[in-house]
Amino acid sequence: MNAEQYLWQSRILVREDRYSVYKVRTFPPEFVAAIADPSEKTVVAVTGSLLPELVIEEEPGWKILTFEAELPFELVGFLAIVATRLAEAGISVFALSAYSTDHIMVKEEKLERALEVLGAR
Repeated sequence: MNAEQYLWQSRILVREDRYSVYKVRTFPPEFVAAIADPSEKTVVAVTGSLLPELVIEEEPGWKILTFEAELPFELVGFLAIVATRLAEAGISVFALSAYSTDHIMVKEEKLERALEVLGAR
C-alpha cells in the first residue's frame, strides 16, 4: 500500500483540548510531546497546563490531528503528502510522529479547512 492509500483509508481524530507549543527551562511531568536539542527544549502540552516559571515562550492555539492508522516504518512519503496538501491550502503544520502513527498540529482557525483538504471522515 502506498502513502496516498494510507491517507485516504485513515480516519482523522481531532483532540478536544487546545494545545500550545512551549519553549521551556526543563521538562514538566505532564506533556504530549517533548523534544530536546542542543539549543532548546520544546514541549507540546494542553494550553495553560504548565507552571509559568517553566515557560520561556509560548505559541498557543493549536489542535492535534491524529491519523488513526498503523503506519509501517518503511512507508515513504505519508507526511510529505499531508504537508504538501496543507501547504497548497496555505495551512502551516507542526508535525509529530509516534511509534506507529503520525500526528499534525494546525492552528485552530485553520482546523475545518485542514480537515476538508485532507478528506477527513
